[in-house]
Amino acid sequence: GLTNSWPTCINLASTFNRSLIYEVGKAQGSDFYNKGINIALTPCINLLRVPVGGRIFEAWGENPFLTGEMSSELIKGIQSKGVIACAKHFIANEQEKYRYCSNSVLDERTLMEIYIEPFYKAIKKGDVGCIMCSYNAVNGVYMYRNKLMKEILKDKLGFKGFIVSDWWAVYSDSPDSINNGLDMNMPGNISKIPFFGDFGFKTSYWSDIPNYVNKNLITEDKINESTERIISTLFSICPNLNKVDIK
Repeated sequence: GLTNSWPTCINLASTFNRSLIYEVGKAQGSDFYNKGINIALTPCINLLRVPVGGRIFEAWGENPFLTGEMSSELIKGIQSKGVIACAKHFIANEQEKYRYCSNSVLDERTLMEIYIEPFYKAIKKGDVGCIMCSYNAVNGVYMYRNKLMKEILKDKLGFKGFIVSDWWAVYSDSPDSINNGLDMNMPGNISKIPFFGDFGFKTSYWSDIPNYVNKNLITEDKINESTERIISTLFSICPNLNKVDIK
Protein backbone atom coordinates (compact mmCIF):
# COMPACT_ATOMS: atom_id res chain seq x y z
CA GLY A 1 0.00 0.00 0.00
CA LEU A 2 0.85 3.67 -0.11
CA THR A 3 2.71 5.58 2.57
CA ASN A 4 3.42 9.21 3.32
CA SER A 5 6.31 11.28 2.01
CA TRP A 6 8.16 13.50 4.51
CA PRO A 7 10.49 16.49 4.38
CA THR A 8 14.15 15.56 4.72
CA CYS A 9 15.85 15.98 8.10
CA ILE A 10 18.05 18.78 6.78
CA ASN A 11 14.86 20.72 6.04
CA LEU A 12 13.16 19.77 9.30
CA ALA A 13 16.20 21.01 11.21
CA SER A 14 15.76 24.49 9.75
CA THR A 15 12.48 24.87 11.67
CA PHE A 16 14.28 24.84 15.06
CA ASN A 17 10.94 23.54 16.35
CA ARG A 18 11.16 20.69 18.87
CA SER A 19 7.41 20.14 19.20
CA LEU A 20 6.96 19.98 15.42
CA ILE A 21 9.72 17.39 15.07
CA TYR A 22 8.10 15.32 17.82
CA GLU A 23 4.79 15.35 15.92
CA VAL A 24 6.59 14.33 12.72
CA GLY A 25 8.17 11.45 14.65
CA LYS A 26 4.77 10.32 15.92
CA ALA A 27 3.33 10.38 12.41
CA GLN A 28 6.32 8.51 10.98
CA GLY A 29 6.09 6.01 13.82
CA SER A 30 2.46 5.36 12.91
CA ASP A 31 3.50 4.76 9.30
CA PHE A 32 6.11 2.21 10.37
CA TYR A 33 3.80 0.55 12.88
CA ASN A 34 0.98 0.15 10.37
CA LYS A 35 3.40 -1.52 7.97
CA GLY A 36 4.34 -4.06 10.65
CA ILE A 37 7.85 -2.64 11.12
CA ASN A 38 9.45 -2.99 14.56
CA ILE A 39 12.69 -1.04 13.94
CA ALA A 40 12.93 2.18 11.92
CA LEU A 41 16.46 2.75 10.61
CA THR A 42 16.36 6.44 11.43
CA PRO A 43 17.45 9.08 12.38
CA CYS A 44 20.82 9.72 10.79
CA ILE A 45 22.69 11.92 13.27
CA ASN A 46 26.02 12.31 11.53
CA LEU A 47 27.22 15.84 10.85
CA LEU A 48 27.64 17.88 7.70
CA ARG A 49 31.43 17.84 7.44
CA VAL A 50 31.90 17.04 3.73
CA PRO A 51 29.65 19.23 1.53
CA VAL A 52 29.54 16.69 -1.31
CA GLY A 53 28.46 13.87 1.03
CA GLY A 54 25.62 12.02 -0.65
CA ARG A 55 23.55 11.50 2.50
CA ILE A 56 23.67 14.99 3.96
CA PHE A 57 19.94 15.39 3.34
CA GLU A 58 19.26 12.54 5.79
CA ALA A 59 20.96 14.34 8.68
CA TRP A 60 20.42 17.65 10.49
CA GLY A 61 23.30 19.85 9.45
CA GLU A 62 26.68 20.78 10.88
CA ASN A 63 25.69 21.71 14.44
CA PRO A 64 26.01 18.94 17.07
CA PHE A 65 23.64 20.64 19.52
CA LEU A 66 20.89 21.16 16.93
CA THR A 67 21.34 17.64 15.63
CA GLY A 68 20.99 16.21 19.12
CA GLU A 69 17.92 18.29 20.01
CA MET A 70 16.02 17.61 16.77
CA SER A 71 16.87 13.92 16.49
CA SER A 72 15.96 13.18 20.12
CA GLU A 73 12.47 14.63 19.52
CA LEU A 74 12.06 12.54 16.37
CA ILE A 75 13.16 9.45 18.30
CA LYS A 76 10.67 10.10 21.10
CA GLY A 77 7.89 10.56 18.57
CA ILE A 78 8.67 7.37 16.66
CA GLN A 79 9.03 5.25 19.79
CA SER A 80 5.80 6.61 21.27
CA LYS A 81 4.05 4.63 18.52
CA GLY A 82 5.61 1.30 19.41
CA VAL A 83 8.49 1.35 16.93
CA ILE A 84 12.19 1.26 17.87
CA ALA A 85 14.23 4.12 16.42
CA CYS A 86 17.81 3.41 15.31
CA ALA A 87 20.25 6.33 15.59
CA LYS A 88 23.11 6.06 13.09
CA HIS A 89 25.95 5.85 12.16
CA PHE A 90 28.33 5.50 15.14
CA ILE A 91 30.75 7.22 14.76
CA ALA A 92 32.50 9.91 12.62
CA ASN A 93 30.85 8.58 9.46
CA GLU A 94 30.71 11.93 7.71
CA GLN A 95 31.62 11.07 4.10
CA GLU A 96 30.41 8.70 1.41
CA LYS A 97 33.60 8.47 -0.65
CA TYR A 98 35.51 5.38 0.52
CA ARG A 99 32.67 4.86 2.97
CA TYR A 100 33.62 1.21 3.54
CA CYS A 101 37.30 1.81 4.28
CA SER A 102 37.84 5.40 5.43
CA ASN A 103 39.65 6.13 8.70
CA SER A 104 38.57 9.06 10.88
CA VAL A 105 41.45 10.24 13.07
CA LEU A 106 40.18 12.15 16.11
CA ASP A 107 41.49 13.31 19.46
CA GLU A 108 39.31 12.66 22.51
CA ARG A 109 38.02 16.22 22.90
CA THR A 110 36.94 16.48 19.26
CA LEU A 111 35.30 13.07 19.43
CA MET A 112 33.31 13.87 22.57
CA GLU A 113 32.36 17.50 21.94
CA ILE A 114 31.51 17.23 18.24
CA TYR A 115 30.72 13.70 17.14
CA ILE A 116 29.43 12.05 20.31
CA GLU A 117 27.16 14.96 21.28
CA PRO A 118 24.20 13.91 19.05
CA PHE A 119 24.44 10.32 20.31
CA TYR A 120 24.55 11.60 23.89
CA LYS A 121 21.29 13.45 23.29
CA ALA A 122 19.74 10.48 21.49
CA ILE A 123 20.44 8.34 24.56
CA LYS A 124 19.82 10.79 27.40
CA LYS A 125 16.88 12.75 25.93
CA GLY A 126 15.49 10.39 23.31
CA ASP A 127 16.02 7.09 25.17
CA VAL A 128 16.77 5.56 21.77
CA GLY A 129 16.41 1.78 21.61
CA CYS A 130 18.97 1.00 18.92
CA ILE A 131 22.22 2.48 17.57
CA MET A 132 23.87 1.44 14.31
CA CYS A 133 27.65 1.21 14.00
CA SER A 134 29.26 2.54 10.85
CA TYR A 135 31.48 1.09 8.12
CA ASN A 136 34.48 3.33 8.71
CA ALA A 137 37.39 3.01 11.08
CA VAL A 138 38.11 5.46 13.90
CA ASN A 139 41.75 5.94 14.87
CA GLY A 140 42.69 2.88 12.85
CA VAL A 141 40.10 0.37 14.13
CA TYR A 142 36.93 -0.45 12.19
CA MET A 143 33.81 0.35 14.16
CA TYR A 144 32.34 -3.17 14.16
CA ARG A 145 35.14 -4.15 16.57
CA ASN A 146 36.05 -0.74 18.02
CA LYS A 147 36.07 -0.44 21.82
CA LEU A 148 34.30 2.94 21.55
CA MET A 149 30.98 1.07 21.27
CA LYS A 150 31.35 -0.42 24.73
CA GLU A 151 33.47 2.22 26.44
CA ILE A 152 31.47 5.27 25.36
CA LEU A 153 27.94 4.18 24.43
CA LYS A 154 27.39 1.48 27.02
CA ASP A 155 29.78 2.29 29.87
CA LYS A 156 30.11 6.07 29.78
CA LEU A 157 26.70 7.10 28.41
CA GLY A 158 24.71 4.26 29.93
CA PHE A 159 23.04 3.13 26.69
CA LYS A 160 20.60 0.34 27.56
CA GLY A 161 19.52 -0.67 24.06
CA PHE A 162 21.39 -2.71 21.46
CA ILE A 163 24.00 -1.92 18.81
CA VAL A 164 23.45 -3.25 15.30
CA SER A 165 25.97 -3.23 12.46
CA ASP A 166 25.39 -1.35 9.25
CA TRP A 167 24.58 -3.85 6.52
CA TRP A 168 27.68 -6.00 5.79
CA ALA A 169 29.82 -3.77 8.04
CA VAL A 170 31.22 -6.77 9.95
CA TYR A 171 34.37 -7.38 7.95
CA SER A 172 35.85 -10.33 9.82
CA ASP A 173 35.04 -13.07 12.31
CA SER A 174 37.01 -11.36 15.08
CA PRO A 175 35.67 -11.95 18.61
CA ASP A 176 36.44 -8.28 19.23
CA SER A 177 33.10 -7.33 17.65
CA ILE A 178 30.96 -8.85 20.40
CA ASN A 179 33.53 -8.23 23.14
CA ASN A 180 33.63 -4.52 22.24
CA GLY A 181 29.88 -4.02 22.22
CA LEU A 182 28.28 -5.11 18.93
CA ASP A 183 25.03 -6.96 19.65
CA MET A 184 23.57 -7.72 16.22
CA ASN A 185 25.19 -8.45 12.86
CA MET A 186 23.09 -7.46 9.85
CA PRO A 187 21.97 -8.89 7.54
CA GLY A 188 23.70 -11.94 8.97
CA ASN A 189 23.44 -14.29 5.99
CA ILE A 190 24.04 -14.62 2.26
CA SER A 191 22.05 -11.90 0.57
CA LYS A 192 21.51 -10.65 -2.93
CA ILE A 193 20.29 -7.28 -4.07
CA PRO A 194 18.03 -7.62 -7.15
CA PHE A 195 19.42 -4.74 -9.20
CA PHE A 196 22.96 -6.14 -8.77
CA GLY A 197 21.98 -9.25 -10.71
CA ASP A 198 23.78 -12.38 -9.50
CA PHE A 199 26.23 -10.46 -7.34
CA GLY A 200 25.99 -11.83 -3.82
CA PHE A 201 27.43 -10.77 -0.47
CA LYS A 202 29.35 -13.15 1.74
CA THR A 203 27.71 -15.12 4.48
CA SER A 204 27.82 -13.91 8.07
CA TYR A 205 31.25 -13.51 9.61
CA TRP A 206 29.78 -14.61 12.96
CA SER A 207 29.71 -18.29 12.02
CA ASP A 208 32.63 -19.04 14.38
CA ILE A 209 30.98 -17.63 17.50
CA PRO A 210 30.28 -21.12 18.96
CA ASN A 211 33.98 -21.95 18.55
CA TYR A 212 34.98 -18.69 20.25
CA VAL A 213 32.68 -19.46 23.17
CA ASN A 214 34.12 -22.96 23.47
CA LYS A 215 37.63 -21.49 23.47
CA ASN A 216 36.58 -18.85 26.03
CA LEU A 217 37.43 -16.02 23.62
CA ILE A 218 33.82 -14.83 24.06
CA THR A 219 32.04 -15.57 27.31
CA GLU A 220 28.51 -16.88 27.53
CA ASP A 221 27.72 -13.89 29.70
CA LYS A 222 28.60 -11.59 26.80
CA ILE A 223 26.28 -13.52 24.46
CA ASN A 224 23.53 -13.39 27.08
CA GLU A 225 24.02 -9.64 27.51
CA SER A 226 23.54 -8.99 23.79
CA THR A 227 20.49 -11.26 23.70
CA GLU A 228 18.94 -9.54 26.71
CA ARG A 229 19.55 -6.09 25.24
CA ILE A 230 17.78 -7.00 22.00
CA ILE A 231 14.83 -8.79 23.57
CA SER A 232 14.28 -6.30 26.40
CA THR A 233 14.29 -3.39 23.94
CA LEU A 234 11.76 -5.11 21.69
CA PHE A 235 9.42 -5.89 24.56
CA SER A 236 9.73 -2.49 26.22
CA ILE A 237 8.98 -0.46 23.07
CA CYS A 238 6.97 -2.72 20.72
CA PRO A 239 3.53 -3.36 22.28
CA ASN A 240 2.47 -6.09 19.87
CA LEU A 241 5.34 -8.28 21.03
CA ASN A 242 3.92 -8.24 24.56
CA LYS A 243 0.99 -10.25 23.22
CA VAL A 244 3.21 -13.06 21.92
CA ASP A 245 3.09 -16.25 23.92
CA ILE A 246 6.69 -17.45 24.08
CA LYS A 247 6.97 -21.18 24.81
